Amino acid sequence: IFDEPEQARQETAILHVHPLNWPRHQWLVSSSNDARWHDGAVRLSSKLIALGIPHTAILDENTHEDLVSAFADDAISFIMKSLEAEARRVS
Repeated sequence: IFDEPEQARQETAILHVHPLNWPRHQWLVSSSNDARWHDGAVRLSSKLIALGIPHTAILDENTHEDLVSAFADDAISFIMKSLEAEARRVS
């Protein structure tokens, strides 16, 4: 797809995030057991931190086989808090 590695790097999603106009509520979870996704999730979190973009990342060395079951309560709690914050912001 790209002729040079630098071209691919320039197309990473994080470089397209405006520093003053980013999603207000971001949450991600990744298991170190999933080699295909975990490194990318760690890298995304570190780039968001470097840009000062608030987010919630659960990147523990967890051993949960089923991330959906293990973190569903956390996800729902995050969604509810985020919706409440947005409701207060727009009212």
